[in-house]
Order: sequence, then C-alpha cells, then structure tokens
Amino acid sequence: MNTHAPIRTAAVAGQFYPAAPEVLREEVDALLAAAPKDDRITGDIVAIVAPHAGYIYSGRIAAVAYRQVQGRQYDAVVILAPSHREGFAGVSLMPAGGYETPLGIAAIHEGIARKLLEQGGCIHETRKGHGPEHAVEVQIPFIQRALGNVPIVPLVMGEHSWPVCNSVARAIATAIEGMTVLVVASSDLYHGESEAECETIDRVTLVAAESRPPQQFCADLDAGRAQACGGAPIAVAKEYARLLGASGVRVLAHATSADVTGHRGGYVVGYGAIAYFRDGAAVEQSTLSEEDRALLLKLARESVRAAATGGPLPQPPEGHPALEEPKGAFVTLHKEGDLRGCIGLLQAYQPLAATVIEMAQAAAINDPRFPPLREHELDRTTLEISILSPFEVTKPEHVEVGRHGIFITGRGRRGVLLPQVATEQGWDRETFLEHVCLKAGLPRNAWQSSDVVLERFSAEIIHDTGPIGREETRRN
Repeated sequence: MNTHAPIRTAAVAGQFYPAAPEVLREEVDALLAAAPKDDRITGDIVAIVAPHAGYIYSGRIAAVAYRQVQGRQYDAVVILAPSHREGFAGVSLMPAGGYETPLGIAAIHEGIARKLLEQGGCIHETRKGHGPEHAVEVQIPFIQRALGNVPIVPLVMGEHSWPVCNSVARAIATAIEGMTVLVVASSDLYHGESEAECETIDRVTLVAAESRPPQQFCADLDAGRAQACGGAPIAVAKEYARLLGASGVRVLAHATSADVTGHRGGYVVGYGAIAYFRDGAAVEQSTLSEEDRALLLKLARESVRAAATGGPLPQPPEGHPALEEPKGAFVTLHKEGDLRGCIGLLQAYQPLAATVIEMAQAAAINDPRFPPLREHELDRTTLEISILSPFEVTKPEHVEVGRHGIFITGRGRRGVLLPQVATEQGWDRETFLEHVCLKAGLPRNAWQSSDVVLERFSAEIIHDTGPIGREETRRN
C-alpha cells in the first residue's frame, strides 16, 4: 500500500455496525458461523450480491453471501456500490490508499485501479461518492473476516444506464486478466411502505438477477419491474460473470426489515444474497494453451479489423499443432452489448486457425441480419470465439442448459444455437429446445417429433474483454 496515499476513515462505524473492534469481530464471526453453506455451488465464485443496511437488519443475509466465499483465495475484491448521497457522472474510483474500519485498513489494489483508469471510459479518479457513503464501507468487515487481508478496489457508481454497466464490467474483466478477483455488488432491494409489495417485487427482482440477461435486467430496473438501489452494481456483476464464462447462479437468501424487527406495517426494505459462479459440471477440459487462445483472439481481431477497413486478412500461423487440427467454430460480435454478427462453421474440414479467420471476417460483413461492420464501429465492438466439440445424437432430456448447444435437422430444415445462448437468455431446457426449432424455421414443438434429429455439442468459449479497435491496450 502507498503509505503516502490518503486513507478513507470509517464513516458509519457505531451506526451501521459496532465501532469497537472486538465487538465487531465477534458479531461478524458469529454471523458467518450461523450462515448456511450452499452445496449446490460447484465451481469458482466470481461475484456475489450482498446487502448494505445496518448489520442488525441485513447482516444475516450479507453473511450468507460471504459464507460461500469464506476461506477462498482471491487476489483482490472489487466492491461496486451505488451513490446514495452524491450525484456525479460516471463511476468514481479511489485508486490508492485504503478504507479504514475498526478491524484495520483494507488496502486498495493499485495495480488493478491503474489498469481501470488507463482504459478510459466512464471510470474516473475521484473521491466523489466515497466520503459519507456507507455502501462500500459496510462490506469491508465481512471481507476482512471471510477473506483476510485481501486488497480491495472501491467503485461508486454515479450512473446506472446499461452502457455504463457494460463498460464497467468489461473494464474490470480486462484489468484483472491473469488474476482471481471477486466482485461484490452492494445492494438492498425494495424500499417502500408495503410489506406485501416488498415480497412481490423482491421476488421479481431476484428472479431477474438470477435469470435475465444483464441488459434486460437493467431494462427491468428502468421500468420499475425490478427494484434495487444497487441495481447497476448487480448488472455489472452479472455481465462480469458472463464475460468470465461463469454461467452458474444461485439466489442464496432473502429477508425484509420487517422479518428482523417483527414490526408489520410502515417502511420496509428488502435484502437478498446471490452468488455467480463457474458451474463445475459445465466445465470441459480445454485442449488449447493460453498462448493458443490468445493467438486465436489476435487472428479474429485482425480479421474483423481487415473486413471493416478493407485490409488484408491475417495468415494462419505455423508451429501451433492445436490450431492446425480441424474443428468447427463460431465467431460472435457484440456492439455495446448487443449482437452485431454471428457466423460459424459446424463441420470440421479445415484447420481451426483458418476457420476462425474466415468466420471472423464473415461475422463482420456477411451476416444477413446486419449491415457490414464499419471501421468507426470497431472501438465499440467486442468478439467471442466458440470452438465446437464433435456432435452427438441425443435425446431432449439429455441436453444440459449451460453445457450443451443444440443442432436440429428435419423436414428439410436445420438450425443451431450455441450453449451460451440459453444461459444469456435465462432459458430452461424446454425453452431452449423451442427456440432452436424456431431458428430452423420449424414449429415450436418440433423437437418432440420423431422426424427430426437432435444433436448436442459443447463449446470452448474464448472471450475478448475489450473493443476490437483498441489494439494498443492489448497484451498478446
């Protein structure tokens, strides 16, 4: 920690949680000890949602979130919080120093902070939102007791639109490359005068936070269908988890302030705990080295850039045996979070590197759903590569959402959906099967018929976490 950097002193000790170190330590430890461990979480937890009210109200729910990560090893914790007291544009980052609590100082990870600021965008070096704000501070004693002396990166969000949330998620994913970092979204849920309304709206909010794509979750917040004062941090956590390939999600706990106080009627606040994790059951063994994956991303970016600018396509490299194996692959483009092109090759008849080059070019300029990608769009466009396993004929009940893609053929038609589509859209198995039928131009229930063939496959997904146009920020 930079010993000359400012320390943000505790602002709400004695109000939201005990000011005496020993009392605080005992209270947090007791809450963690009483919290249940969810055995359904089978993989690495990359993000959690935890409430930020006074511990007497929401401490029990926060403890459930932190119980799931207790004792795990992280290089840093990024805390995302809403600004309750100050209005400002963008996202505020304290890049050095630390946050003080009665349990000691949580040092700021200056390396990650610097990388976030170097990317530009909506994250700014400022103390706005940090001074009197409680939503970051109340998370830190739980972090200190559950994870030890891990450094933090405190981000306070002054804006809540989807473009801002998307930008922040991608900036974090880029900045933490090569590290294991937990994102904590600090948020309470409903605030209002009706306990019945609180229960209803919180249920909608938690379902949306669990199963809706991040952009649609933001739309639910904007429309008032979902309510969370830290809705933007939750959206960032969801998109961050998606970028890291973490398809698992569990709503861990829910309560209201009325449940705690026993007072029925009057003002009530809802609290929820959520974990986003890599589903261990859905992880396939990679056949590619990190060098191979980085090289494929480089080839795909260069191919998209060439397609948009009229330049020459890159050439497949030599000396990389894994990239010379014939494999099917898709390249998907997103512009500011929205689909901008997706083209793939199902059958493996040419080397993987050549397939990625060809499909990246095609996704940029040959997807009939979109006009050709132009050079001015490159700074707002990202890509991902899906490398397909061999196909196998399957039964509907053997399709696992989040693990398998589906290829359907029959009645002179065919269609395919990649594994990540069902996860991104929040579909269950039946909905996934219905949509692959519609993609093929078949009736919605055609998957139940004997005259169609279903094949399943898995995909190794390689995410690019920054815009295609910003080559100067890359490390290849």
